[in-house]
Amino acid sequence: MALGLFSAALAVGIGFVGVHFGPGRLRVALKTPLHVMHRLHSGHVGDYAAWLMLGMAAVGALFLVT
Repeated sequence: MALGLFSAALAVGIGFVGVHFGPGRLRVALKTPLHVMHRLHSGHVGDYAAWLMLGMAAVGALFLVT
């Protein structure tokens, strides 16, 4: 239930920022986080494999917790 509420709050927050700040200011505000994401995932095959393993480990951990 907490994860659902968090997801809904995050969606509302993203929508609020998108509506009230406009595309120009939003692009400036997200410049650094997008640059970090681009550096983490440059599109090389090794990046795809690393992110796949990370995602599979996260899902496996969720199964262990529940």
